[in-house]
Amino acid sequence: MDDLDLRSFLLKKIHEDRQRIAETMLDGLLADMAHYKDLQGRLEVLKEMEQNIADFYKMEH
Repeated sequence: MDDLDLRSFLLKKIHEDRQRIAETMLDGLLADMAHYKDLQGRLEVLKEMEQNIADFYKMEH
């Protein structure tokens, strides 16, 4: 797997995770406020991961 394949793979996984979280929130599947806060935290981590990937590839190429 070359760098671009790895980048595409990681960004695809991040997108899929965001979609699952959004579906959970929009479909009314939240158990309670703690569940909501957990999902918000996960979204923040995904956003940070996406930025880290972008920064890495800017440095590399």
